[in-house]
Amino acid sequence: MSIAIYKVNNDLYHIVDPYYGGIWEAEESSMKLFLRVLEEMRKKNIKDLKDLNIDDDMFMEFDKELWHEMITFIKENRISIFNQFDPRRIYENLQSYENGIITPPMTIVEVNRVCNYNCPWCYLDNMIQDDGVLSIEQIEQRIVEPLLKAGANYWAITGGEPSVTLDRTLKLITSIKDRTIREFGYRPYILLFTNGHKLKEYAELYKEAGVTIVQVSLSSPDEEQEVGLRRPPEGINSYREAVQGIKKCKEIGLEVILNSVITSDIGYGSNVDYIPKIYKLAKELKINTLDINLACPSGQAKKNNIVFSKEEYFKIKKYVQSNNFAEEDRIREDLPIDDLEEHREIRCGVGMLEFYVDYKGYTYPCNNLIHKEMLCAPRTILEENIKDIWFTSEKLSVFREYQDNNINEECGSCEYRGFCLGSCFARGWHQYGMLKMDKKPENCYKDVYAR
Repeated sequence: MSIAIYKVNNDLYHIVDPYYGGIWEAEESSMKLFLRVLEEMRKKNIKDLKDLNIDDDMFMEFDKELWHEMITFIKENRISIFNQFDPRRIYENLQSYENGIITPPMTIVEVNRVCNYNCPWCYLDNMIQDDGVLSIEQIEQRIVEPLLKAGANYWAITGGEPSVTLDRTLKLITSIKDRTIREFGYRPYILLFTNGHKLKEYAELYKEAGVTIVQVSLSSPDEEQEVGLRRPPEGINSYREAVQGIKKCKEIGLEVILNSVITSDIGYGSNVDYIPKIYKLAKELKINTLDINLACPSGQAKKNNIVFSKEEYFKIKKYVQSNNFAEEDRIREDLPIDDLEEHREIRCGVGMLEFYVDYKGYTYPCNNLIHKEMLCAPRTILEENIKDIWFTSEKLSVFREYQDNNINEECGSCEYRGFCLGSCFARGWHQYGMLKMDKKPENCYKDVYAR
């Protein structure tokens, strides 16, 4: 996925991969070398470790043997070379950082709070956009520019549904692209979250504006069920919109993530048994990443009480473990219930790799923690400096205690962990009111299933 870098003291840094649990130490000289390697990988547009080789023109000002050792170290430890920051900017500022996190986030910007679909698992409580919407100029001045100065080169645009306010969405994306080119001399990574509405029609506009990756929501490979689950306006076929849009994106060279939210039946049907066909469709569409998610108990999913039975859990686990893609498919998988090593701490990108800014300028740790108790700062980015929020927020500091064991022994080894918590802070908070699982919660899934 990505990494965050922490300054421990003037000559010790930690490289942290929260998704895979890796923590590596580096002295200042090694950190400089590491960042220069990342810079060269970015210049050569290398994102995958298997494509990472050693060329004679890459050694720069460093000793050839040390360069070789660093690349070998990166490959052996599978450290991400595709990240949300500009390595050169971090390198240049290395001496000036205070102790703590020194890398900027991938910022998810909520371009609107309006959606034309009615998904029962939406992470937002409602789609009511009231007064106080940030102007594009305010987003540019109070979000984009400060984080660019901090080295941010990866952005995400979400809603609501971005296609509903197309002109505003395109203006923001174009601005981020142009400003990044002026700042760093290259185009940023811009991820667009969309339900697929009018994607076939808008795909080329998105690409021209600067979008590089599109995450498209499609929760069933069955056309009738997909429409029934997503509940688009009458006359709109959400299945066809998504599939045709994905085909268009692939045709014009955009990377595609297919996001499938799995739900139990709360009156609209369940797509649990359609998981194998989701894999088949993903292969047919030649998407780049399949992201299968169990509905997180936040927003509408929490209101609608989407929960899974024990039988559904084991079905889901069986399906995702028996439908792996072949290597030649070149499709990455992001799965909800991967087997985690025993006692693995709760870690994800929250507070380390990404955070969320809503349409009014309030900041949150992630999209599934949009709640007044989870505000990163009491006021909006119009009143507070977004760099200060990201680097010094007490709320975010809770998620950055990467050297602490934040899960108790029983939960850490529980057979239901992948279904109950996985490595997601938001699930623990919504289900049990706990960010740290330092003790076994009352009435947990295991207790319910044992009855």
